[in-house]
Amino acid sequence: MSASMSWQDRWTAVMMNNYGTPAVMLTRGAGSRVWDTESNEYIDLIAGIAVNALGHADPRMASALSDQFTTLGHVSNLYASEPGLALAERLASLVGDDTARVFFCNSGAEHRGRGQRVIPWTDDGVVGADGPTEQGRSIPAPSR
Repeated sequence: MSASMSWQDRWTAVMMNNYGTPAVMLTRGAGSRVWDTESNEYIDLIAGIAVNALGHADPRMASALSDQFTTLGHVSNLYASEPGLALAERLASLVGDDTARVFFCNSGAEHRGRGQRVIPWTDDGVVGADGPTEQGRSIPAPSR
């Protein structure tokens, strides 16, 4: 992506429009407070929207998390952050199609629900990069 693009334009170029373009980009956090690119301070009341299933005690993960947690611990899809946006740009670039969009989700239900909206069905289920989708234990996920 171009360094001259605004973060909102970068977001729109690579992210699915499931929540729209966020109104703010968070840059750091401390305790229950977060700050955006304009230095506005907020109380973070929705950090629990996501699940962080990262494993335990991997030295590389611990180092990466330690570095990241000195700024922000978790940012949901309702807001933008530079690491999340950079990852979305990298993933979209690997597809090799300018129309590719990224959707970060944290459960089989979200993955299945979004997949039903964007991926065509076959008799064997949803066709994805590695075959039919797995719902996991999320019983109330939409079905066809």
